[in-house]
Amino acid sequence: MCTLLLGIVLFAMPACVTTSGSYSDVGDSVLVLNDELILDEDFLPRRPMNSLEEAHWMQLVLSVQYRMDDWEKIGAGTPEKLMETRRRIVRLMTEANSVYAYFPQQLETQINLVMARIDGMLFELRRKKEPIIREIRVPVYQIPRIYQIAWPLDEFYVSSEFGWRTHPITGRKQFHDGIDLVAARGTTVFSAAPGKVVFTGYKRNSGNVVVVQHPGNYASYYAHLDEIMVAAGMTVSQGNPIGTVGNTGRTTGAHLHFKVTHNKRSIDPRDAEGLLVNAEKHQ
Repeated sequence: MCTLLLGIVLFAMPACVTTSGSYSDVGDSVLVLNDELILDEDFLPRRPMNSLEEAHWMQLVLSVQYRMDDWEKIGAGTPEKLMETRRRIVRLMTEANSVYAYFPQQLETQINLVMARIDGMLFELRRKKEPIIREIRVPVYQIPRIYQIAWPLDEFYVSSEFGWRTHPITGRKQFHDGIDLVAARGTTVFSAAPGKVVFTGYKRNSGNVVVVQHPGNYASYYAHLDEIMVAAGMTVSQGNPIGTVGNTGRTTGAHLHFKVTHNKRSIDPRDAEGLLVNAEKHQ
């Protein structure tokens, strides 16, 4: 009986669990993993998309294209309609990512094209409504630089900088691997630079998270989101909406935890000037 139980326990343990963060030893054999737990893709029970499913998806994408053609002809493409269409595609892609191992290349290209078109129309409507001025309210002794990566919010103030700090919840001294940007809950969060969405989901401490991979082994992380507005596999441009400010996870209030990494190592976003310009040097 003991042998059988041991076999069941070993079988239940995912051999392909890895972690992008650190771990600590407790006793002789227990590993306590941090909040960056990642399951290897081979462990997830996903399958290839068959030809019939691919055809259905392509039909969906084409129907969105035709609808947008009509909207442009009669000027009916309102932000509300565009955002609702965008949410529908993201919701379907998120569900599909849990079923399929990957999207066929042709289909992925068409999805990214239609999403880029939606985001382009949203950008134009936003620009016509009012000039896009990124008002950055920070203490006067921390004047922001000119960034090659943009701030992910139009208006905010910085509540916590990158580096060592006293944690607002635990009261302990802890390293803060990003910058906390405070804005009202529901404020749109934009991609800081062009790239590909590589993760969307929930983490215990970080809440709803979006991760975007950028050229040159850079990545940007957006945590504590209320709504996630992209799906893994999508290509985004700088300024595309990726979510909204929230207080999910372990927080003291609504804000965006904005983190930038290079080669999986956290760097101060204020020192990421030239991210796109110098990207080729780091590849």
